[in-house]
Amino acid sequence: MEGGAISDAQLSASSVHYGFLGLQRWGPELARLNNHGIVNAWTSSNYDKNPWIQANLLRKMRLSGIITQGARRVGQPEYVRAYKVAYSLDGREFTFCKDEKQDTDKVFQGNVDYGTMQTNMFNPPITAQFIRIYPVMCRRACTLRFELIGCEMNVYFNTAGCSEPLGMKSRLISDQQITASSVFKTWGIDAFTWHPHYARLDKTGKTNAWTALHNGQSEWLQLLQLCPGPPPVPGATSCTRAAGSRTGTAGEARQDCARIVQPEPCRWGTQLGGALPELGSQGQARMGPQPPVLTVMLERGVRNISACRDRDRAMLSPQSFLWGALSLQHPSSASTPWEPPSWPEIDLRDQKKVTGIITQGARDFGHIQYVAAYKVAYSDNGTSWTLYRDGQTNSTKIFHGNSDNYSHKKNVFDVPFYARFVRILPVAWHNRITLRVELLGCDE
Repeated sequence: MEGGAISDAQLSASSVHYGFLGLQRWGPELARLNNHGIVNAWTSSNYDKNPWIQANLLRKMRLSGIITQGARRVGQPEYVRAYKVAYSLDGREFTFCKDEKQDTDKVFQGNVDYGTMQTNMFNPPITAQFIRIYPVMCRRACTLRFELIGCEMNVYFNTAGCSEPLGMKSRLISDQQITASSVFKTWGIDAFTWHPHYARLDKTGKTNAWTALHNGQSEWLQLLQLCPGPPPVPGATSCTRAAGSRTGTAGEARQDCARIVQPEPCRWGTQLGGALPELGSQGQARMGPQPPVLTVMLERGVRNISACRDRDRAMLSPQSFLWGALSLQHPSSASTPWEPPSWPEIDLRDQKKVTGIITQGARDFGHIQYVAAYKVAYSDNGTSWTLYRDGQTNSTKIFHGNSDNYSHKKNVFDVPFYARFVRILPVAWHNRITLRVELLGCDE
């Protein structure tokens, strides 16, 4: 809950309280332990006589306990004094936890103030996909933040006992083991350098994280074809000219490079998603049925993937850009230099089992900066890299990152991987690419 591995969509409730003229929604997605903000917890409606909040864990898990916490609303402390717990495998038929000495529903002792955490363990542990908390007695209103304690059931996906911090925060991982593609200096001053070895979770100080020199990104549009000139007429499905010779005219070289280069977006909109154009048998981008919601701006330059030399790259038209099922913004009339991809890399010295990652942003003299989405790559030798893939779609997985500069965002790998080197590849960010991180795993 607190780390964000349980998404907002997995949380629901019997009712929601709307405060301050109906503008404040105290929804179930806010019921995360230690959540911050003015509206930072779930509160049931005053008219709900049998309130509950539910978490859908998406798969069967072994639950051994629960941690609860209240909150302040309109300056007044509110919390759940006592509650029951029900669980289910299908989300329809629920069973209440029973008192071990009596065949009655167990009533758990809740909180005595709004800030202190109260832990209750299940004896015996329960197996469930859905879990509900039913407040029985509340102070002023039924206001709740909570965390679940448990582990995976499936041995293949099980990370229990192998989810310890690997040493970023504790400094078990030395400064020399942490490198990056580039480093940013505030105002160009050496004393304000955001070194890669600063990328340690909860590090403090004026410069307390890693920040990339460039906001470059290298993976998202990798296999789309560049087309010179303006976009084709609506409905077109391919570039209008066949690839020419690299040693021919500027137009031909430009077209040939377009087949093997990778465009570099330099800015991202606030939304991620939508299907990107697919590749046809000739490597041409096909228009998708629906344009994605992602808006990007493309660099005026391309990345050399295989055989496109600097001379060829210089022959690219300044108006060369991607077209397809994308909403594009033109760069300014001034040429924008190509920026390399940005990433931090952690060398674990030996092969480790990596089961998860925690990320955090930072502030640069008052400017909030964080990575909002990223990919993960891993390697045994530091040369050949594998991008972590979604187990269901087999596509490269994009992890949800942070939404502020201070909170921890935890992502657990459904299928752990074994590697010595790990890279984090930002794909969306706020202001600048800025990161503090911890890896989770074990020596297994």
